[in-house]
Amino acid sequence: MKALLRIDYSSRIKSSHSRELANYFGKNWQKENPNKKVVFKVPKKQPLPHIQHDTIVGFYTTTVHLPP
Repeated sequence: MKALLRIDYSSRIKSSHSRELANYFGKNWQKENPNKKVVFKVPKKQPLPHIQHDTIVGFYTTTVHLPP
């Protein structure tokens, strides 16, 4: 492998599990391949319109059921 292509497309900047996993993999890959480069692509400038940060937070928020 000549280079590692890393594409970050998570709407979550903080608390993103995929970014944490990519960071872990990238650091270990660079240790094993010190003379090779990592190419970063971050298409965050145009996020998907239907999946924004607030939507993702809502997916992981516990639902509270109030009595009628």
